[in-house]
Parts: sequence; structure tokens; C-alpha cells
Amino acid sequence: ISFYFCIPAMITGGIWVYQAEVEHGKHLDHLKEENGGTLPQPPDYDYLNRRVKPFPWGMNSLFFNPEVCALYATLE
Repeated sequence: ISFYFCIPAMITGGIWVYQAEVEHGKHLDHLKEENGGTLPQPPDYDYLNRRVKPFPWGMNSLFFNPEVCALYATLE
């Protein structure tokens, strides 16, 4: 039963995730085009990204992506 259910379910799930990620990439490209090549700055809420002491790798998260995430080290 696992060959007849799990493998098609994994393939279907993979196709669904791929299509969702392609759509997300197109949306990010559209936002970049609207804002002159850069993503808009997200709102700066007081309760988000509070850093009491720096991480060993810097003030940003471990899996930091400069194209998607804001540079929090430069905001302070």
C-alpha cells in the first residue's frame, strides 16, 4: 500500500510546493520591480527582532538572506 499511496502523495506534494515557490518568487520579483530593484522595508515593530546580546555569527539570524531579510545590524 505504501508504494501506491506514499510515492504518488510525495510526487503530488513536491509538485504543489514547487508551484507555490515559483509563485512566491514571481511575487518577490514584482515587488522589486515596483520599488526600484529593492524589496520594501518591512515595518519596524518594537517587539520583533529584539537582540539583548549579539549572536556569535553577528546580529542577524544564522540563515540570513540579504535579498529577503532586512539588515538589522544597520537598523540599530
